[in-house]
Parts: sequence; C-alpha cells; structure tokens
Amino acid sequence: YEIRLSLVGSEMCIRDRVSPDFEGMSLIERHQLIYKLVDEYMPHEIHALTMKTHTPEEYKKITERN
Repeated sequence: YEIRLSLVGSEMCIRDRVSPDFEGMSLIERHQLIYKLVDEYMPHEIHALTMKTHTPEEYKKITERN
C-alpha cells in the first residue's frame, strides 16, 4: 500500500485514499487497515488521525458531483 501522509504537529491527515483494495470492505474495515499501516507512528508521535477512504468507483462519483 502507498499512503500519502500529511503531518502537522502531532496530527496526521490522509486525504482521499483511493484503492480497489477497499472493495467489499466496510468503512470501519478500511480504517482498521490504515491504522495497521500507520501503527508505528501511534500513539506517541501522532495525536490525531483524519482519513477519507474510497474505492475507485466511489471516488469517481464524488469527483463527478464537483
């Protein structure tokens, strides 16, 4: 997995992570997967984590609306 992280102080932001690997996964399952990937930074270095996860089809619908 490739994840682009933005660190600001002790807060981490994952913006619009799009992956076909999220197909069939609930939002909670997607976030659990991301948490496993950033686990080495938690809880000492990172205070908060914000993320948006989408399948390619979900992301396409979002971008078409805008």
